[in-house]
Amino acid sequence: DLQALHYPEYFSKIKNMWLKFSWKQCAKTADKIIAISNFVKNDIEKQLGVESNKVSVIYNPIIKAERKINFDYVSNKYGIKSKEYFYTVSSLLPHKNLPVLLQMISKTKKNQIDIPSKLLISGVGGKSESEIKKMINELGISENIVLTGFISDEERDVLYENAKAFLFPSIFEGFGMPPIEALMLGTPVVTTKETSIPEVTQNKAIYVNNPFSVDEWIEKIKNIDSKIIESKIVFECYDLEYCTKQYISYFKNIFNKEN
Repeated sequence: DLQALHYPEYFSKIKNMWLKFSWKQCAKTADKIIAISNFVKNDIEKQLGVESNKVSVIYNPIIKAERKINFDYVSNKYGIKSKEYFYTVSSLLPHKNLPVLLQMISKTKKNQIDIPSKLLISGVGGKSESEIKKMINELGISENIVLTGFISDEERDVLYENAKAFLFPSIFEGFGMPPIEALMLGTPVVTTKETSIPEVTQNKAIYVNNPFSVDEWIEKIKNIDSKIIESKIVFECYDLEYCTKQYISYFKNIFNKEN
């Protein structure tokens, strides 16, 4: 996606200049441009001035871990019980909007709201890592938040499966694999309506209207049991073989035109 055009503060001036130059050159010289979502396709057309017929969409393939690990392992490791915690997979960057979840956990704990007050966050650091850790301490929720850092796909999947819900508050995604992965494993997902998220989750999740509203997040989560039946969702468009065949088809068409 064109993240650098939306969040230039994430990159150095030189990196921003290089990205803008290289993207425009690639868009100009490419025979075909493949975008990972319709959101990105529209963004490319708008930001780089590319004609619509030059850009097509092939979604990212999503491959589930083949091996399984026992939940007892992560239960002991993180001090959690099945269906008594929330889970998210995210970098610690500002657009991931993690503070709203920290505020939600704080309010849940203080007001003794009848939803879990434990949140696990998996993912590598980012520009907001120090701010996130500071906020956790200031809110007095150090015992309620677990920053797992990088974990294996097998560990991640068992955390998906046993979470009360997967929460994804991001306000910018070119694609966004985590909520799809959670839905594939039968976990209820509460997320936002921002950028590509409703598109790639195919309206199978629960969506907040205001991603920054703590009260709305709590309300949507409280209604999970009445709105969601836990079942694994099959997304054929993210199958590896299906995506591969689409790429091969485009390569063949370009090759045939040149010959």
